[in-house]
Amino acid sequence: MESQINPAQEIPQSEIIGEIEYMLARIGTFRAELELEIWKKIASGEDTVEKIVSNEEWDHAGTQVLLDAICSIRLLKKEEVPYSLVPESESYLLPGKSTYKGDIVLNEYGWDGNGKFAEAIRSGKRPLQYDATTKEAVILWNADYLRSWVFPESYLETAKKL
Repeated sequence: MESQINPAQEIPQSEIIGEIEYMLARIGTFRAELELEIWKKIASGEDTVEKIVSNEEWDHAGTQVLLDAICSIRLLKKEEVPYSLVPESESYLLPGKSTYKGDIVLNEYGWDGNGKFAEAIRSGKRPLQYDATTKEAVILWNADYLRSWVFPESYLETAKKL
């Protein structure tokens, strides 16, 4: 028997679902920006869609949407035509800097592993994405440890909350 919706019955708002969808879109945008090294491109002078598209041969519309989306999460800013870095992106999202957090975000948070969360619950085994004992893995954590040395009170407060 098929259930029928009673027209008099109120359909609940989907605010919670909408918030989750928004978070997922932001995470997807952030991941794409890291993989494409957008902040590095902006810092090196590729500060317009046209410059990036001509150098990378990317889709113009997609590049425009991606850059504007990252502006909406306040990790890039746009004044008239050129895009520019915000202090957070300059400090933490430029590859090669000692405070760079892009590698840890891309590796530690196990994007593919997170997609297997239900499997991990069923089996009791965490899906590992990399060997955390290698020298390369230790380098991923440098930005976090450096922050703890520079801002110990902030780091301790965050650790306390966790």
